[in-house]
Amino acid sequence: AKAATPQQLDGQYDVILLCTKAQHTEEATNALLPHLSNDGFVMSVQNGLNELIIKEIVGEERTVGAFVNFGADYHEPGKIFYGGRGAVVLGELDGSITDRLKMMESVFLKFDKNTKITDDLWGYLWGKEAYGSMLFVTALTNESIADALADEAYRGLYILAAQEVLQVAQKIGIQPRPFNGFEPDVFLANDTEKMNKSIDALVEFNRRSAKTHSGIWRD
Repeated sequence: AKAATPQQLDGQYDVILLCTKAQHTEEATNALLPHLSNDGFVMSVQNGLNELIIKEIVGEERTVGAFVNFGADYHEPGKIFYGGRGAVVLGELDGSITDRLKMMESVFLKFDKNTKITDDLWGYLWGKEAYGSMLFVTALTNESIADALADEAYRGLYILAAQEVLQVAQKIGIQPRPFNGFEPDVFLANDTEKMNKSIDALVEFNRRSAKTHSGIWRD
């Protein structure tokens, strides 16, 4: 069979959701720029601190952020595997609560009833960076996220990885936010008992997801 020809995108849009992997952010943002209306905005629905890249290309006033922790994998064009619910938080880069942010909240609530907006987007994004560092460690094995985190032999490694990121955030004046069992404060306090309880909560959170392995492991 003949391969389908990709449809050429045309026109301009007031709202564009950027959902690529972090490493493709710059390329994707440059590609979408001609299709963004003068009064429109790009919302990063990604893992990472990609809003920093996006705002340099489209302008800070045309950049909105999001923190997402639901499980999903891209399998092929038009085919997305949805593994299970997780935190969804939307925010402006400067912490303001705007009409456009409330509008996007109403849209995302159709996807997840627990979606919320925040005046501290960076707190959530840095919290996810710290949890993401733990997922990088789990990706060194073929075990599931839950089984890898449950292995007490490597708890110290997960803790050190998360603490390093959290300490960077703290140095630049950001207090990472908790979500889905991950409690940044107890890692910063180096409270062994509470850190283990937090990791146990992350194990249970990941056992409820049909997405067994991280995108890092898949890559």
